Amino acid sequence: MIYIRTFAYNAEKTLKRAVESVLNQTYRDFKYYILDNGSTDGTRNIIRNFAKCDKRIIPFYSSKNHDHTENLDFWNLPKNIPENSFFCVIDADDFYETSFFEEMLCFMEENQLEMAACGTEFFEEESGCAVGGRILAESLIIDQPEKWNLFFSKMYWNLRQVWGKLYSGKVAAARYDVEKPEWFPSYGGDTINVFQSAAVAKRFGIYAKKLHHYCLSAKSVSHKWMDERETADVILYEKAIEFLEQKCGIVSDQNRIFLYLVYWSALHDTINVLVCSQLSPEKQVTVMCNMICHDITKQMFASDMSAWGIGEKEKRCFQREIIHWLNKHAREYSEKSLDRAKEIYLQFNPNFSQFISKG
Repeated sequence: MIYIRTFAYNAEKTLKRAVESVLNQTYRDFKYYILDNGSTDGTRNIIRNFAKCDKRIIPFYSSKNHDHTENLDFWNLPKNIPENSFFCVIDADDFYETSFFEEMLCFMEENQLEMAACGTEFFEEESGCAVGGRILAESLIIDQPEKWNLFFSKMYWNLRQVWGKLYSGKVAAARYDVEKPEWFPSYGGDTINVFQSAAVAKRFGIYAKKLHHYCLSAKSVSHKWMDERETADVILYEKAIEFLEQKCGIVSDQNRIFLYLVYWSALHDTINVLVCSQLSPEKQVTVMCNMICHDITKQMFASDMSAWGIGEKEKRCFQREIIHWLNKHAREYSEKSLDRAKEIYLQFNPNFSQFISKG
């Protein structure tokens, strides 16, 4: 039995495609839990109509978006399924190939896997056109600590997203859903949950075939500012380090440099979202200061990422972009904000105070 979960918020334009990709699977033994997450459009009616036509659909309806105090049976689903069953997630704007369940179950059975991922194709929301994807050239089985260490950078993308995977009941139960630790990030929680599941999986595999389709949308949460997003980037780096230490016993220099590269990319994305946000200039410069002055950021800038195409030229270019942005808004800063800006300048040039006055 496969237990599938989808929560949908104002997804009337895409939800039908996602649900039909599940109902049309060649493997038919499943239960499909769908939640209307406090939508204000026609999402609820779509779910209700599907549930009337197919008894495998178990509908839930929340009065508020992201209120985990409602519908606990939906949110706690991974912790309440049998160990010998399977768990799967599909976003309300994505879809699976009709053979996803059948092929993934076969792949898991043949290789005695507790958790498996497949290839993903990206498509644009507006045009529906495919725009690339992530598919390995050959399938990969990770069953020993040294393989986690050796193939970590190759498989890391598959550890970032909760979708495009099947989880055994055992590893699915390791997720955080309703009860989360205080440190749980406001952004990137999917990655933490994949780490949690993979940490208890003795055998993990990646199937080298495209079976999942991911919608690239400008409305995605990755394009919106969320409080403490800058902290989330740090948490994701730290938890990746912890994950490798748990699975391998060590973090190789190669993997540490790779994670600095991941952090470098995350920092770019977070700064782009920050400067386009509706936060005040004072709040923006404070958040920027927290990011640039963090120890992990300092370590990243000091590391040698040239093997991945990030050399001193790229680092200086990044720094110049930040300085340009700071200078552009300098007249709007309060005394406190100017101090934060100065802290950022000092990270890029320790001699800053000697040749430029605060005024």
